[in-house]
Amino acid sequence: MAEQAQPVPEVRHYRRVGLEDCHYNGNMMSGGKIIEMVTDASGELSIRTDGEGGLLVAIENASIKESVFAGESLEIIVRLV
Repeated sequence: MAEQAQPVPEVRHYRRVGLEDCHYNGNMMSGGKIIEMVTDASGELSIRTDGEGGLLVAIENASIKESVFAGESLEIIVRLV
């Protein structure tokens, strides 16, 4: 009997971007702020996975393909690999 694959643990954060998150012309959010949100979500994933907090060690191949502006919604998904 074949083993069933375990689902990959993941956390999804949904965030509405406010003016306080944006400081570039046109109320655009910085890429650094987006990466900060990714690190927050990865910390939550660490707590849910092993019961303790952890630190994000590395991000590989991160790319931000579109600008994010105040008033938009942002979905951040982190997976344990």
